[in-house]
Amino acid sequence: MYSRAQLRKLPANTVPEIARVPLDSLFLQIKALDLGRGDPCSFLLRALEPPSQQAISAAETALIHIGAIAQGSAANAQMHTASEAASIPLELTPLGAHLARMPLDLRVGKMLLFGALLGCVDPVLTIAAAISISRHPFLSPVEQRSEAQAARAHLRTEKSDHLALLRAYEGWSSELRRGGAAAARRYANTLFLSVNGMDELHALRAQLARTLGLLGLARSTAEAAHGEVAGIKEMHQVNLVRSLVCAGLYPNIAKIQMPDVKYEATAQGAVETANEDARAVKFYTLPNGSQGYKRVFLHPSSVLFGATNFEQQERFVVFHSRHLQTNTNRIHLRDATVVTPLSLLLFGGKVSIDHDRGSVTVDSHITFDAPRRVAVLVRELRAECDNLLRAKIEDPSLEIRSHPVLAAIVNLLSNE
Repeated sequence: MYSRAQLRKLPANTVPEIARVPLDSLFLQIKALDLGRGDPCSFLLRALEPPSQQAISAAETALIHIGAIAQGSAANAQMHTASEAASIPLELTPLGAHLARMPLDLRVGKMLLFGALLGCVDPVLTIAAAISISRHPFLSPVEQRSEAQAARAHLRTEKSDHLALLRAYEGWSSELRRGGAAAARRYANTLFLSVNGMDELHALRAQLARTLGLLGLARSTAEAAHGEVAGIKEMHQVNLVRSLVCAGLYPNIAKIQMPDVKYEATAQGAVETANEDARAVKFYTLPNGSQGYKRVFLHPSSVLFGATNFEQQERFVVFHSRHLQTNTNRIHLRDATVVTPLSLLLFGGKVSIDHDRGSVTVDSHITFDAPRRVAVLVRELRAECDNLLRAKIEDPSLEIRSHPVLAAIVNLLSNE
């Protein structure tokens, strides 16, 4: 119901969907189908009610960050000067060709694709479904927030909202198998989980598994490991799952800034002490265009909220979404996971190596000290992944699950 005054303020016609929603998937489909002679920008501008140039540019930038399109080939890039390279048209990458075949959000599709390639299918199916459903599985009633946090305290140890969702689903599905819907409902109530949300997650997870099967990819970790129990356990290691979350959510990334080290005077001299003040731990999103580092905050429902015990290698988080809280004017990050440098190097953005300084940089903003051999290894592994994806496109029946390159990536991440 609305008043006549409100009715008079409404537009005469609904704004076209093409002008209201992100254009990432549409842009990719146009590119994959080679419409508009391979130029999605000009093709979209020929629509009856075209989207804004800003929206088109945002879609193009998002696809570049995801790795679905890139400027020319590596060979072309080496043959042109910097000014000439800027005019090289964008091409569909092997990753982009696969994503164009998946009727999914691109980030979810990328996470699933790499999960299937590396054989870590079951956890990624659950996480991909959890971030895609309309209802968040974790409930945080205002009047029972402390009880909900206490009930889920055991899910905080892995420093990841996505892994917390994974563990909650594993427990829920175990109860469902053993005791049926009633047992699963009791488990959900104990952990303050949405019963309808868990049912929706369960159904969508099965649908995503079918999508992988239609693309000729493994639908479960057991299928990828050919039923070997030891292989299944190896593929579900925490570091590997974190890295696959990073693959899907990058470039949604924030830097963790730890507080200055405190020292306490003792008889043996000054001793470093831990700073337990969670307010001293700050989070900043990385520069984007003309915007510099911007401070953000974890949502109070996050398992990372209030955490202070981040290790030396834990200086970044990837997140699913950000929301502006109007009453405080703060930007809150939802569904965050701590990731390590190796995850960002393997699944982040464009990598550049500075041999003289012994460093490697991701997307011009994230720099790590790295020996030359490590930097070169990462670059070569990423190139080989692209080659495998390209080969899989040309021959969908090609068996690549046991390829030594994929085994090397899994080994690196599992032993990080």
